[in-house]
Amino acid sequence: MRPIATACAAATTCSGSGQIVRNAAMHRVGIVLGIVGVQLNACPTKCDTEFQRGLMHSEYIEERNGGYYVAGTRISLDSVVYSFERGNAPEAIQESFPLLKPAQIYGAIVFYLDHQAEVRRYLDEKERRIQDSSMPLSEANPELWNRLRRAREELRKSGS
Repeated sequence: MRPIATACAAATTCSGSGQIVRNAAMHRVGIVLGIVGVQLNACPTKCDTEFQRGLMHSEYIEERNGGYYVAGTRISLDSVVYSFERGNAPEAIQESFPLLKPAQIYGAIVFYLDHQAEVRRYLDEKERRIQDSSMPLSEANPELWNRLRRAREELRKSGS
């Protein structure tokens, strides 16, 4: 298990350059994070390249087996991100994933917001690989495909 990134605070000192880093996405959820007691680390200014090379660290997200997961769980970052993108609040996400603590959910969301372009590229690539590796049922199991096709035709004939 290799941690990959830190969440960025709304205004924090960069651990790499010592410069003040401002992050509008983090600012939107910063108040809520303060309420649940999430402590955020500084974010290097080279987030894009360091994310791709896996050089950043996070207590909330880790890379293993070619994927990204909420640290210490089997719950993928993908699951939290897709739920968040569907408009689910962190509380609703927790209902779907009761093993996650609020701080883990907020940490995953902050990670996503701070690295949205990189995470989106990762998710798009993963979806593309799944599409490339999947085979149509007509090729994978022609016998089943033909039985289903015949059954569909029979249903149409009987329904007409």
